[in-house]
Amino acid sequence: MAELLYAGAAPGLVAGVLQVNVKVPAGIAPGQSVPVQFAVGGVSSRSGVTLAVR
Repeated sequence: MAELLYAGAAPGLVAGVLQVNVKVPAGIAPGQSVPVQFAVGGVSSRSGVTLAVR
C-alpha cells in the first residue's frame, strides 16, 4: 500500500481538481502503465487508471 503524502486542492489549477501525492512502495515493479486505484471518502477511482513507475 502506498503512503499518502498529500491529498487536496491542486495549486494553480481550477477549483475542483484534486491532487494526490503518494510514495510508491519499493516492491512495485517499474513499468509505463502500472495500474493504480485509490478511494476518497469511500468513493473509488475508476478502473483503467495507470501510473508510470521508474
